[in-house]
Amino acid sequence: MKRVPARRARWMATLVLAVIGTISFAMGKDDWNRTILEPSADAQYYYTYLPSMVLDRDLDFSNQYKITKNWYRLGTAPTGRPSNVFGIGPAIFQLPVFTIGHGLALLAGSRTDGFSRWETSLVLWTGIPFTLGALLLAARLARRRVGEGAAAYVGPLIAVLAGPAIYYAIRHPGYSHPYAMFFVALLVERWDASYDRGGPRGLRTWLCLGAAFGAAALARPQLALWGILLLHAAIDDLRYRGSTSLRRVFVSWIAAAVVAVVVFLPQLIAWKSIYGEWYVVPQGAGFMRWDSPAWLETLFSSRNGLFPWAPLLFPMIFGLLLVDYRARLLPLLALGLIGQAFVNGAAWDWWGGGSFGGRRFDSAYIVFALGAAALTHRLFGQVRRAVSNGAGPRARIAGAIAAGVLICSALTTVAQVRLARRTSVVSARIAGGEPASAVWRARVGGVSGALAARLSSVVTAPIRATFAIRHDVGLGAYDLLVGVHYLGETYPGLNSYPDKLRDTIKFGTGEEPRTRGLQLVRTGVARMQATRARLFVGLNRRGGVRIRMRADGQGTVRLLWEGKEIGKRTIDGISIIEGEVQRIARGVQWLEIEAPEGTTLYEPELLAQP
Repeated sequence: MKRVPARRARWMATLVLAVIGTISFAMGKDDWNRTILEPSADAQYYYTYLPSMVLDRDLDFSNQYKITKNWYRLGTAPTGRPSNVFGIGPAIFQLPVFTIGHGLALLAGSRTDGFSRWETSLVLWTGIPFTLGALLLAARLARRRVGEGAAAYVGPLIAVLAGPAIYYAIRHPGYSHPYAMFFVALLVERWDASYDRGGPRGLRTWLCLGAAFGAAALARPQLALWGILLLHAAIDDLRYRGSTSLRRVFVSWIAAAVVAVVVFLPQLIAWKSIYGEWYVVPQGAGFMRWDSPAWLETLFSSRNGLFPWAPLLFPMIFGLLLVDYRARLLPLLALGLIGQAFVNGAAWDWWGGGSFGGRRFDSAYIVFALGAAALTHRLFGQVRRAVSNGAGPRARIAGAIAAGVLICSALTTVAQVRLARRTSVVSARIAGGEPASAVWRARVGGVSGALAARLSSVVTAPIRATFAIRHDVGLGAYDLLVGVHYLGETYPGLNSYPDKLRDTIKFGTGEEPRTRGLQLVRTGVARMQATRARLFVGLNRRGGVRIRMRADGQGTVRLLWEGKEIGKRTIDGISIIEGEVQRIARGVQWLEIEAPEGTTLYEPELLAQP
């Protein structure tokens, strides 16, 4: 049998994936048994740019929101126009397909407002080719830095299927993530290739890098942090410029910067048109919590943390230790990943709202794909040596272990695909408090679900153990507590939902880790089992908080917040004890009560302070 050339095999495999993805996309239903060929949730806001730009020739979404019903109830921008906190980038990339769809809609006699099935289905479908394009770019990078062979394609394919990428390509399309994946993959691949030319980079290379960087930032502005790659390339130009004049080098840099700005210009124009400023954080100036980034939570929390919901991605990081030129690739790609963790954690909703895992790590796909290719290449090599003639016992044992790892990886990948198929907005991790491993077992089940659950527990074990030691709680407390908040979670001013200013700390069942030292008497009432009790309070807001609690007993009652006294009162019968915290940290807090044993407590009330 004639062997199919590797390049043709890759393209054939990609074509097959495109067909499978398109069929899955076309036949997909959400949890309400509705088609996914129409934009929903965030996708509606990305999509509204298209009919507004093409048909209305403006960026006033008043008529579009009458159709979409403005699901998030976004308010009015300072210019008086309807707000849209989502970027224009995806619409720019989808524009040619929307134009084709609109033409087909006119020929078919469909609705002419830009929301016909012709237009929406074609626009949402573009997530598939962009995702597969990122796969091909990652495979090209892997062939250069890992080696030719099947692993250079299989590794990046596993990285697509084992993370949130597949979900936003075919299960919940229309978000910005496929475009972010593609353009950062293009930037990294072209940046890496530029080191093989020798000497300083030419004008053409810098123009390409500038365009890729501008497009990545246009897809998602936070991807501008990947500019650290271009800074390293510029330093490399200076180190090896030889006889090339500084003027020529500087001209190339300036040209790349101009191209990047031109490519990103649509977003600047959109901000100016909607908000009246060339640069703005649409959600509000306080949306980014740079003073308290929850970067660890956005990686490891059961509330949409990256690794609990895509556990196979974690070992892929270590695959970067096996690639060529790792002295350059490992630190810079790791910095890119860390940068995304920092900005994702700084966002008010670090969990990404109703998200399928760590979707905001879309641009880090290329990092995991390269690591996966390196690991797969090593494992394939172990298996080949084990089955070769003359293989010794050690080689056979190593090969058996490698084969086992590959089988477990395949089963975990299958579990990820199955979880994506069985998840929709209504079942995404909007609320925290349930271990990811439990969801894997319940929603996927079987051998693959159990394996994914075990791996999820393993990769998060160090974080859960550290949290348990720090807060004197059990190993399961991290999953149950981190990401569970009082006083609401909607960013004030983001939409028309009012800010929640009052809440009650529930005793629940009176069991750890949410409470300690309390015996539940009846709903909302508990009794002190010792002289000290503790209540978990998760908060994610600015300003202070006032605590008001009723107690029934005799003696002195003290309220402590994170070990510091905030209120004290001697009681004789039912009394109210109050305390106030001027500035609260972000995340898990502990409210402690010191009182005589047997004192009856009523659920404390939280009052938000400016």
